[in-house]
Order: sequence, then structure tokens, then C-alpha cells
Amino acid sequence: MKTGSKKLGGAEYWNAEAKKFDAIYHEDGRVKGWLNRLLRRDMEGRYFFTLRGARLDSHPNVFDVLEIGCGTGVHTKGFLEAGAASVTGVDFSAEMLKIAAGRLKDYDDRVELAEGDFMTKDFAGRSFDVVTALGVFDYVAAPLEFVKKAIDSTKEEGRFIASFPRSGTPRSVIRSVRLSLKRCPVYFYSEEQLKSMAGECGARIEKYEVIGQLHCVVFVKR
Repeated sequence: MKTGSKKLGGAEYWNAEAKKFDAIYHEDGRVKGWLNRLLRRDMEGRYFFTLRGARLDSHPNVFDVLEIGCGTGVHTKGFLEAGAASVTGVDFSAEMLKIAAGRLKDYDDRVELAEGDFMTKDFAGRSFDVVTALGVFDYVAAPLEFVKKAIDSTKEEGRFIASFPRSGTPRSVIRSVRLSLKRCPVYFYSEEQLKSMAGECGARIEKYEVIGQLHCVVFVKR
């Protein structure tokens, strides 16, 4: 993900858009509210898919979670309430993390928020029971390397859970055109690409589901 003030996906852009992004999760004006509800449908679907795949409720206060692209901490709070022992959230937007810190102030002893790019982050040999990346691969130019590092960050019996925007849908065409006007590269995926990436990373797909415009996948090590 390249940085740049004029490009979606850059830290400066997300710093400027942090409050607007957070508003997607809440009700507001008639037109904007309708658009946000449309987005929320897929976002809620991928979140509940992640909770099922992570199995946090069956192992309360046991699993350590790494959340790549934690944003404003909405899902972070959900993971903690669902039973995660701890959540480490990584995001390259300082403004997003400020909002997250406020949202998560009651969980200080179980949350660590880190600013930066996941691909250059050093976790000092630490591994996690669950690694998530929701709404991230839309902007990842080199997804194979990203998936590999995420899977390598899991414990032996751990899971990497991610969402990928589907290729070939009407909305993907509209989105490509809209974001191209902002000079923003956006990436879409087929189910075959995801299977291929899993194999190249020495992993397998444990669970796969289409939710609206998204592929939702649970990867595990072979």
C-alpha cells in the first residue's frame, strides 16, 4: 500500500477520512445513511464470518488476535467482547488509531495499537492464534506476500481470516471506475486466485463463503 495524500489507501488520505469512515458503522442522513447501510451489510457479514471462524466464544480469554487494518477499532472492540484474551491492532493511519484508542479505553490492559505498515512490522517472534485482515486486500498490490506473512504470523493451529472483494460483479466495475478517478488502484479477486495463493503459501482454505461483494476465507497452515 503506497502512501500519498491524493491516493486512497495512503496514510494521509485515511487520516483525512477517518471520521467519515467511522460513520459507515452508524446511522446518519437519508442518502448517506442508505449508502452506509449498503456498505454495512457486507461489513457486518464479514465480521460475523470472522467471529465464527475465530471461535473466540469457545475459547474465552485464551486467544491472542492480530488485527491488520484495525481502523477505528470497531471490530477490535467486538473481538474483545466476543472473548479474545488480547488484540494487537495495526493500522498506518494515526487519526484512525486516535478514534480507536478512545473507543477502546476500557480495554487498555488487553489492547495494543501500533501505527505502521503490517508488511514492515516486526513482532519480535510473536505469533497469534487468530490474524485478521478485513477490508485490506482491496488496496494490496502484492497479495501473495501479504497472505504469506499473515499465515506465518499464526501459531501452529492458528487461523488467518480475511475478506477479498470479488471480481466480475457489477459493483466491482463501478468501483474501479470511481476510484480510478481518484488515481487509486483497487484490486479484485476470483475464488481460483485465493485457492492458488493458499497453495503457494503452504496453507489450505478451511472455510470459504461468499458474502455480498466479498470472498470471506479462513486460511490454516497445512
